[in-house]
Amino acid sequence: MTTGRTLMTDVRLFLLGRRAAAAVLVLAMETLLCYLGWDVAIDTYLLGQHVSLPLGTANVVPPLAAISVVAFCSPSNPDVDALAAPRLHRFDTVLVTVISACAASTAALMHLALTLTPDSLVPRIDRYCAYPGCLAESFSVQMLMGEWSIGLLYAALSIMATSLIGTLPGAAATGIAYAITVAVGSCPQIAVISPLTVVTAPDRAPWWMFLSVSAFVCAIAIHRHSQNLRPGVTRLATHMGVFPNCP
Repeated sequence: MTTGRTLMTDVRLFLLGRRAAAAVLVLAMETLLCYLGWDVAIDTYLLGQHVSLPLGTANVVPPLAAISVVAFCSPSNPDVDALAAPRLHRFDTVLVTVISACAASTAALMHLALTLTPDSLVPRIDRYCAYPGCLAESFSVQMLMGEWSIGLLYAALSIMATSLIGTLPGAAATGIAYAITVAVGSCPQIAVISPLTVVTAPDRAPWWMFLSVSAFVCAIAIHRHSQNLRPGVTRLATHMGVFPNCP
């Protein structure tokens, strides 16, 4: 009984400095968007180049959702959180791993689920398929890997950034990195290697999946040991004038 009470107390203290409910709400909204907008894609030419960067549900919703949930699950005060018991640090690592992986995977898993769903339950299926079952025929493992790798990559970047430089600067830095990727995605030289174009070039999906999984594993390791790494990074960034203080 004592052990159970201690565990519940630790959980309450753990959640006190985080916005886990907001993160769960983001996941719910992401799931709804991935269902209702599974076929949405808009060709963009942001820099006036001749190469189009299709922006759709698969390469917009998961990265932004991953950045948001990681920020919501990061401790409000890392300096105070570093003084907590080791069990709370394990809770933190598990929560960030699970919820960021869910955010990164939602679009890919929703696409897979829709291929197994009766056509009558798939929004606008008549605009996409001329005959029953064509959605399942157009789906492939490479497409699944491509859609999955995009969210996983930005989840990894967000975890690394928030772990090392703090919640707000880390989320902002990852958001800026995503915006830059979108902005330069229409450049011919960038389009062939951009992670955002992997959904239209599934032959590159295995490589991006390997890179994204590797980055995610490294990000979790960094997050697990961030209480030892973050002070040095903070001092270095402050000394270089990157930002005066890390919240």
